[in-house]
Amino acid sequence: MVKHTNTDTTVALLAELRLLVAALGEQVSPPWWNTSFFASSSESFLKFNFPRTSISASVASVQEAARKSHDQAVGAVGSYHLFRFPAVTGEQIHHTLLRCGDDWSETVSSLESGLNRLRIIAGDPEDAPATPGAIDCGALHLAQKESIVSIAAAYLVAFENGVKCFPYFQISA
Repeated sequence: MVKHTNTDTTVALLAELRLLVAALGEQVSPPWWNTSFFASSSESFLKFNFPRTSISASVASVQEAARKSHDQAVGAVGSYHLFRFPAVTGEQIHHTLLRCGDDWSETVSSLESGLNRLRIIAGDPEDAPATPGAIDCGALHLAQKESIVSIAAAYLVAFENGVKCFPYFQISA
C-alpha cells in the first residue's frame, strides 16, 4: 500500500489547478494566451502528429504558453508561480499530469465545467482580490492545502471578473 503524504495531495492539487488554469486561459474571452490546444479543432492535428501522446503534447504546449505569460507579468527570477516551481516540485507536477492522461479531459472540455471545478477547489473566494496583474500571495506551504486554495481563489475571481491575474509566491518548507 502506498502511503500518501500531505505533499502528495498538494502536488496532485497543484497539477489539477495548473491544468484548469491552462485550459481556462485558452477558453475565456479574451483569452489569456493565444493557443487552442484544448479546443476540439486541435484534436485531429495533435492525434495525427502525436498519435500516442496527443494529450500530453497539448498539456505541455498550453502550459508553456501559460508559463511565458506568467513570467512576463511576474518575472522569471526570484519568485514562483503556478507554471514555474523548483525543479523537484515541477517534476512531481509533470509526472502527476502524465499519469492522469484522459482523466481530466471532461473537466477542461468547456469553460463552464472548468470554472465549476475551479469553484470547488477555491471554495469561498471572498478575500481574493479582483485586480489584474501580478498578485503577491506570500509564502506557499507545499504541505498545506490552504495555500493552494488561496491561489485557486485568485484565479477564480479573475476568470469570473474578466481580468488577468498572475499570482506569485515564495516556496516555504
